[in-house]
Amino acid sequence: MVVRDGNWNIHELQQKPSGMFRTVHKPAAPVAGANSASSGKKELVKSETSVKKDAAAIPSVGEQKNGQLTGIFTTNGTFPCEALVFAVGHSARDTFAMLMDSGLVLECKPFSVGFRAEHLQSEIEKSLYHEAAGHPALPRGEYQLSQHVGDRCVYTFCMCPGGQVVASASETGHVVTNGMSYHARDGRNANAAVVVSVGAEDFAGDPRRAIAFQRELEAKAYAAGRRGGAYAAPAENVQSFLEGKGRLNIGRVEPTYDRGVVAADLGALLPGGLADTLRAGLRAYERKIAGYTAPEAILTGLETRTSSPVRLKRPSWQDCTPAARGPDMRAAL
Repeated sequence: MVVRDGNWNIHELQQKPSGMFRTVHKPAAPVAGANSASSGKKELVKSETSVKKDAAAIPSVGEQKNGQLTGIFTTNGTFPCEALVFAVGHSARDTFAMLMDSGLVLECKPFSVGFRAEHLQSEIEKSLYHEAAGHPALPRGEYQLSQHVGDRCVYTFCMCPGGQVVASASETGHVVTNGMSYHARDGRNANAAVVVSVGAEDFAGDPRRAIAFQRELEAKAYAAGRRGGAYAAPAENVQSFLEGKGRLNIGRVEPTYDRGVVAADLGALLPGGLADTLRAGLRAYERKIAGYTAPEAILTGLETRTSSPVRLKRPSWQDCTPAARGPDMRAAL
């Protein structure tokens, strides 16, 4: 966790087992007469209803005056701080839990879940460029698709031309997929996340339930792929998913997920309504890119980390979403 003090100096904090924090880079000097972390934590706001309209719920890492953050507690003392940036990434679930247990108000925000779709890059380019496909002056073909299905949206995310599907789990016994391309973008396959939106209304506004939903899907994906080895991923052909058959026939499109894949019914790993919405979205994509639902195309799952499921509440201006980007402060907010 990185913070800036009142003089805009950067300090890195690391969480201790006790829930308090210590500084990795010690600031020049603490505030005279300030309490140290060992002197105890201030009483924190326990629920959003008890927070005044123009006052924030300050976590146990900071002190406040008139509802405004004035300092941060560390094992080396209390230091002035008017702006605290929680750049914890979108998957720091233990930190989310610690902050909520400390009294900081977090709320659900929209995120999405689904899988990675792989096609031959050459077939994507034939659909996009037609007779000009393969011309050396053309860039690798990319696409971005979306389709509203009822109150939800099915869309492609992080399309990787000539790329590969990669493992992105951060917890034992969970499988998470992501995608990447090397600089040359010269792999045989194109891949993109195909995901469906979920929101606070799906979890009764409870951020803990949203996080638990991600974890449940990732654990199911791990269990479905386990017979293929540790962290193998469940996969099936697009047409099989549309028909709910759970079949995987590997032809020209060879899965690039390097932990191995196992045939599985991806629809059974998702709530039925979300699976059906994804099916409707994929059928619409076929009308936009010819061959998108071709029998050889492969889906590998599950993709659950499109963005953070929670948002940090702040009073007077914008909300803050945990992010992993930086070092520019704007990228971390």
